[in-house]
Amino acid sequence: MDDLTAVRVLLATLTQESKDTNRRLEHIEKRLDEKVVPREEHENVNTRVTALEDTLKWLVRTLIGAILLATLAALGLGKKVGVL
Repeated sequence: MDDLTAVRVLLATLTQESKDTNRRLEHIEKRLDEKVVPREEHENVNTRVTALEDTLKWLVRTLIGAILLATLAALGLGKKVGVL
């Protein structure tokens, strides 16, 4: 098996696992939604979860940006000093 075929097989496997995980999560969410959260509170919970997801998304973006900037700063400083 060449490298391209191995990558395709890996991507297909990951895609299938992702679909399986999404299906399981949807099933769990539906079960929890029916048992735990009353209908009148569903919108409130949905709004709060969406806000939390957005906050986490921005937190991850900020951390990735900080890591990139620190890497660039270290490379730039290393070149000025003559280390790199």
